[in-house]
Amino acid sequence: MKKDKEMLEVEQKVKVKKSMDELSIFIDDAEKKKQELLVKAKKAKVAGDARNYKLACMGLNNVLTNKNKAEQMLLTMDIVSSMKDISKMTVGFLDCMQTMCTELGSIAKNNKFGKVVKGFNKAMAAVEFQNQGLDALMEDTGASMDAFDVGFSSDVQREIDAMVDNEIATNESSFDDALEEKIKKLKNGIKG
Repeated sequence: MKKDKEMLEVEQKVKVKKSMDELSIFIDDAEKKKQELLVKAKKAKVAGDARNYKLACMGLNNVLTNKNKAEQMLLTMDIVSSMKDISKMTVGFLDCMQTMCTELGSIAKNNKFGKVVKGFNKAMAAVEFQNQGLDALMEDTGASMDAFDVGFSSDVQREIDAMVDNEIATNESSFDDALEEKIKKLKNGIKG
């Protein structure tokens, strides 16, 4: 079916091209005939031959009239051919747009926004529940620590605090010493 349509389209293009070629040939021939008749009319007028002059003028009128008609037909065929090409291009464009819109519509239909919203709301509720549980755990843990803290004497607490402070100072000192050593190595590497 598609081949038949394509073959018919090719045949139509061939007919149009042949007709346009024939019109172009006719116009060229008419131009040559016009030049010949002008020469004959000029000769008849110079010779004072009124009858042949009138006959040459009638021939010129006929040639010019037919040439003008042929030029109009060729122009019309050219314009219609261009319009047909534009129409075919437009049909192709519209078919393409329709296909894309159909695809876009099916994609949009396949997006189940309701399910996504339900799933999102369910997930957010689960996260909120988890956060509430974590908050409750932290509160309970803090309360347990507070209850456990009651068992420490102030002397033991001071001793623990001093040990932690000493550890912090030692670590800072070790870190400072290590940093100082690296700076020296870099300076020596730059000089050497």
